Amino acid sequence: MRLTANNLEERARWLIAIRWIACLSVLVVIWVLSSRSSLISDPRPLFAVAIAMVAYNLLFETIYRGRKRVREARRNGRLLIVFQINLDLISLTLLLYFAGLPLNPFILYYVFHIIIASILLPGWVPYSLALLATCLVGSILFLQEYHIIPVYPLTFSWLVIQRSHAASGVYSLYTWGVMIALASTLGITVYFTTTISRYLEKVHTQIRQQQKMLGIGQLVAGFAHQVSNPLDGLQNGLRQIGQGIRGNPSLEATLPKMMAALERIEKVARRLQEFARPQGLELQECDLLGTVQATIQLFGKTLSERRVTLEKDLMQVPPAWGDPYSVEEIIFNLCKNALDAMPLGGQLLLRTFSVERSEVSPDGCVAVEVKDSGEGIPPDRLERVFEPFFTTKSQSGGTGLGLSLCRMLLSEMGGQIEVESTPGKGSTFRVILAKAGGRSRSEVIRITELADGGPKG
Repeated sequence: MRLTANNLEERARWLIAIRWIACLSVLVVIWVLSSRSSLISDPRPLFAVAIAMVAYNLLFETIYRGRKRVREARRNGRLLIVFQINLDLISLTLLLYFAGLPLNPFILYYVFHIIIASILLPGWVPYSLALLATCLVGSILFLQEYHIIPVYPLTFSWLVIQRSHAASGVYSLYTWGVMIALASTLGITVYFTTTISRYLEKVHTQIRQQQKMLGIGQLVAGFAHQVSNPLDGLQNGLRQIGQGIRGNPSLEATLPKMMAALERIEKVARRLQEFARPQGLELQECDLLGTVQATIQLFGKTLSERRVTLEKDLMQVPPAWGDPYSVEEIIFNLCKNALDAMPLGGQLLLRTFSVERSEVSPDGCVAVEVKDSGEGIPPDRLERVFEPFFTTKSQSGGTGLGLSLCRMLLSEMGGQIEVESTPGKGSTFRVILAKAGGRSRSEVIRITELADGGPKG
């Protein structure tokens, strides 16, 4: 399974976190064995290796901090992971060498590094690392056999262990070491296996969701194509009607609104057709503040008729990177949903602000927040509101496509949508887009893939 740059970064951070646990465990084990028993004759080399592990893990932790370092790390994601696993194999070999290799029962721990390599690295690389581990152990044994390097044995011998009462305590300690090594090996293997299973399940869910969205895209494209032709006829008919109602002020005032509504429907149909094409939407600088104000004007007297009070907290924010008309449609849809959630009236808050979301863009983002004081969404439904055809308004004609299309459009623009809700108190939907001056995370990943030779299946 091929991992994207985003997945590799997440797994690299996970590997660093696991290594911190390993460093702490190694230091504790060395201290216990050196202070509470005579099993290890000289713990100083072991402490030196453990400190070296802490140092290089701190180095990798530093690499993945900061925006410039993150971009560089993402560009060389696999190389960094190979380098980390190489250092881990060398560290484990040195720990075993200074603690009685090959009698040390923790020699089983090579399995974990190879499992991690198999998860994160493609093709022949895990096999190469398995060969490296074998060569490291073999080299130590060969050099010890010919007395080229000193031996650091555990402070007992198998010959002494056979029936010596004096060595029974040390033998018991070694037996417990074997049991602990075996139990921890099996336990950590189960952990890695379940982690892989959960990750695969998550990926399969995402794939199924993308297949649904693809089907919706094809459905919407066909619908938009069928609608566009009748709209042309309606617009021509309204123009002819407009020539015959001159002198009637009320009709003359109503006709432009009808034409504007038809033009809006035509634009929606055209945008949906553009979205369904392989090249997707054309992204450009988008004035988020102006888009929100234009959306407010579209509702006209609807807010007062539905006894909804509009509150605005519109800060001046940098231009967003997206499709202006699609952003307007998303905000309009969220506001309409907010009104539907307040059948008895309430408060609608629109807010614009800058926000940091590294998963959207490492260079900063801008956001629009739509908050209502309506019925709220139950927790068991909150995770499903973006699923295609899932609706809480089936009795009032809801199709369940609005929010799924919003997320689909935002995904195409490299943004994301967030939701928070408390039943009985209302809901908050947050649209987040990359700043126009930077690059979205998806754009960075596409550039990385092109640098690596293009996407691979």
